[in-house]
Amino acid sequence: MTARASLSGLTQPTMIVRPGTRADCEAIAALHAASWRGTYRNILSDDYLDHYVVDDRQDLWAARFAKFDAAQHLVCVAEDNATITGFVCVLLDEEPELGALLDNLHVASASHGQGLGRRLMAAAASWVAAKKPDWAMHLWVYEANSKTVAFYRAMGGSEVEHRVIFTPAGNRAPVLRFVWENPAALGEILNSGHAPRIIDASNLSMRNA
Repeated sequence: MTARASLSGLTQPTMIVRPGTRADCEAIAALHAASWRGTYRNILSDDYLDHYVVDDRQDLWAARFAKFDAAQHLVCVAEDNATITGFVCVLLDEEPELGALLDNLHVASASHGQGLGRRLMAAAASWVAAKKPDWAMHLWVYEANSKTVAFYRAMGGSEVEHRVIFTPAGNRAPVLRFVWENPAALGEILNSGHAPRIIDASNLSMRNA
C-alpha cells in the first residue's frame, strides 16, 4: 500500500473502499481476468485463460453495469492512488432462496496481505445486513482453490454444500458453498479493526433478533 505525507509529517494510507461505477467497468474486468489467470491455472483450461477470459469478463461486467440496480446489487472497489486493487460484488436477485450471493471478491496479487479482502468482505456483509437483515450471505468457491477456501473458513464461513458445475471454460469442476447466517455480526467483527485471524464461527451462527 502506498502512503502520502500529511501536514504533521506522518504518513497516511491512500487506499479507500468506495462504490463501483460504470466508469470502473474496464478496470474491474481486467482485475477479474488477471485474478482468474493467477489463481485458476489448475481449474480452468490454459486455452480459456490465455485467449478468452479477458473478453469474457469484460462482457460480464458490461452487462452487469448495464442492468445495475442499487437496491439489488452491490459493487465496491478498493482503490489505491486511483488504481483499483480489489473489488466485491453481491447480488440479492441471484439465488435469493439461499440468501444474498457474494458473487465476486478479488484482490490484486500485489496487494495481498494488506487486509483488503477483509475490508471488502466487511463492506459486503454490512450491506447485506442493511438491505436484508433476516438473510444469510453465501458464496460458491472452487474446491481446488485452497487458499481462498482457507480464507473463507477463517472468516467464519460454514461449508454447507458441494456440487460439480460446468465452468465458464466448459469443463466440470467441484465447488463448495459457504454461508454466513449472520452478516451483521460478521460486518461488525471485521469493521471493528480487531478481527481475529480465525473468526469463531459459533459467534456468527445466530441471526439478530
